[in-house]
Amino acid sequence: MKNGAPHLPPKVCRVDTYYRLQNVRWLLLFAFLAFIAGGSAALIFEAYVMPEYSNSTYWMNISPNNRNVGNVQPEIVLQKQMEQRLLTIYDARKKISNQFYKQNALVAKGAVISSDGWLVALVPDYIVGMEKNWELIDYQGSSYKIEKVLFDKLEKVLYVKVSASGLRVVSFPTWQDVVINTELWTVNSNWQATFIKKESILENDFAWLIWQPQINWQLADNFVPGTVTFNNQGQFVGIVNKDGLLSHGWLVEKQISPLLTFGKLEYFGLPWQGYFVQDINKNEGGDVSGFYVEKIGNVVTGIVKGDTILKINKQDINVSNLAFLLWTAPNDLEVVVWRNGGALTLKVSKTLLTF
Repeated sequence: MKNGAPHLPPKVCRVDTYYRLQNVRWLLLFAFLAFIAGGSAALIFEAYVMPEYSNSTYWMNISPNNRNVGNVQPEIVLQKQMEQRLLTIYDARKKISNQFYKQNALVAKGAVISSDGWLVALVPDYIVGMEKNWELIDYQGSSYKIEKVLFDKLEKVLYVKVSASGLRVVSFPTWQDVVINTELWTVNSNWQATFIKKESILENDFAWLIWQPQINWQLADNFVPGTVTFNNQGQFVGIVNKDGLLSHGWLVEKQISPLLTFGKLEYFGLPWQGYFVQDINKNEGGDVSGFYVEKIGNVVTGIVKGDTILKINKQDINVSNLAFLLWTAPNDLEVVVWRNGGALTLKVSKTLLTF
């Protein structure tokens, strides 16, 4: 005997099951939207929150003879990370309708080195006071006022302090890893890829100051002075100088402490002048090479004229690393010299340099 009413059609499904199936469509839709939202949140987090210390490499090369150069765009996440750590300097006199800048309004790009507003830039034709006409803009279009400008007489770069807090700052590489064939990203008016082509060594026929860097990196391409460079990890490497060579980014890193502590630049070094010599005193079993001290300056340091410096803090010196070892060493350091036919270890304290 049938349980259903004879005047109704046969049942095809349960009513409660039907409504459950209707709800499944909404559940699937909500799950899909949640997936999209989660993916978007992950991309936003990676682009805007992840720190600059990522070790990811954003290009791959087959060989040194087949590498990316020219107008190649960085991977988008890396590009965002680098742009967030730059401020663009414009000439406000070339602003139109309080909104647009002429093409020649760009003064320079500045790399942010402290969250409270210190940045470093190179302006080749800088004259004291010209910063009064500058306007600094970040990647979001926010404008910042200049508080102070300091000119670095050693590197010929500018340190600019703006009124800001919480800025994203650049990180620095392990400087010993910056060598020939290191791949770089450069930015001025646009992004370009390049690499370090060779080491450019100054040739002096006279005694030079021991703390004066004697090498610069030459890039594979020509860039306008003031172009900022980063490595593949988005770390600040240096700025292209007036000679088209790469400035010493490690000197920028060294200045961060006095800038934050005293609001000024400081140079601690040793007052010696001289030049490199090789294979001295072979007949006495020396066979050593190093920096021959021709002048000792007017500061008592324990070094005498005629000493040849062999090591700084247990590291052998050469024309490429001498200034770097000296600048990056603590104020109290150990120096090994060759004197009177033998090696002598001395404790030396750096002094405040003025120039």
